[in-house]
Amino acid sequence: MHATFLALLAVCAASGSCEAPNVAQDAAAFALAYGYPLLAFEKFARPQIQTSGVNQIRHARALSTAANTSVVTPNVDTLYSTAILDLSHDAVSIEPGKKITQGQESFDIPSEQFVLFSFYDPFGDNFANAGTGHPNNGKSWVVRQKPANVSSYGIQSSGQGQYFVNSPSAYTILLIRWLVNATNLDLVHTLQDQILVTNTSQAAGNQYPWLSSIQGVDKSKSPAANVLDLLAQYAPASNPTIASDTDTVRQKLRAAGVLSGNTTSVTLQSGVNIDKANQTALAAATSATLHATESVGNGWGTIQLNKTGNFGTDYNLRASIAAAGYLMLTAPDAIYPTWRNASDKSNSSSNIILSQGEALLYTFSAKPPLAQTGFWSLTLYDSDNFLVANERNVYGVGDRSNLTYADGTLIYAWRLRLTGRPTGYLHQRQAWGSMSCSGGTGRKGSCLVADMSTRA
Repeated sequence: MHATFLALLAVCAASGSCEAPNVAQDAAAFALAYGYPLLAFEKFARPQIQTSGVNQIRHARALSTAANTSVVTPNVDTLYSTAILDLSHDAVSIEPGKKITQGQESFDIPSEQFVLFSFYDPFGDNFANAGTGHPNNGKSWVVRQKPANVSSYGIQSSGQGQYFVNSPSAYTILLIRWLVNATNLDLVHTLQDQILVTNTSQAAGNQYPWLSSIQGVDKSKSPAANVLDLLAQYAPASNPTIASDTDTVRQKLRAAGVLSGNTTSVTLQSGVNIDKANQTALAAATSATLHATESVGNGWGTIQLNKTGNFGTDYNLRASIAAAGYLMLTAPDAIYPTWRNASDKSNSSSNIILSQGEALLYTFSAKPPLAQTGFWSLTLYDSDNFLVANERNVYGVGDRSNLTYADGTLIYAWRLRLTGRPTGYLHQRQAWGSMSCSGGTGRKGSCLVADMSTRA
């Protein structure tokens, strides 16, 4: 008995916690579901950190093509501007219309130009938005860790035309979406060039390791082991977006050995089966998506609008969305209807396999209801959620597309012969509008996705 007790003490000391085996096992599963989005963050942010550094903005000058594989389910209607913000020591200022070239004049973003400034924590929570349709559009935003005397995360007015963006994390993503049409590409490029991102003299309330010093994914380890190691590094500097859930989350992470004082790796308690915990986490993520989906008729459904983009305390849903749609927008900035495969009796699959020569046709009774500056699009993706190469280099259609034949009649069938990646596998997650996809070889490789940005 004495030897057993001493051994238990040694295990507790090594892991930094001492929980009953079932409690520790459940805590490990929770930690994995909570931390899985960090794999998506590393894939998205690490290349930019290595090439451009933090607190530097990078602009895409051309619309996404099949050659772009850094972002899953990219939008082919918008150009992206991205900055990975390190708030671990100082706040960062974002100033649209500030950075100008000698001899040029700065000007405000025109009201008719759709642009959205979206802020995310590393876990993919869209905790703040500014731009088209939002009232919080000042001359600048100061992005900072939320001060202790501020009750909630998000955008806060200073009362002098300046806004604070109070982040739940010392590490934050700024993703700017610029709507592009046939005539405004040069204008968008000019507006991109005017954005200034600078460090400020406002010191952070709590200081954490520089983002560049965080160890990324170790390819020699399993995804689950990497998730725990990443969580050990990111969790101390990141709080849940629901501030009242912070203590509960940290208690569970401590039980899993994540907040044990070791900020580079996690030592699980003896008896905890990481493979079993991983299976539990993945099953919970899949189940969460099904339970969060509401039917809107005719086989279509949508994630509950209060859980879109900012997932609250539904960390299982957040993990599921991060795998296929990292950096989802909150409603009503975007809406994501989903079509379910009617032949799948469990209603859990949106996959369709078409034989050679077969096609899939959808017809709709009306255009999507949009605000004046809103837009919709239908985009083709493969099973990895990347754009699919085709001989016409056309990846989507939308409200700015010519959807009529020469005689003016509507086009109800859109056919593309796909090249490159294998075709015939439809993973249809979001859609709205008339569409058809040509069949392929019956192998995995393509999907149809539509996006509606509805803001006025």
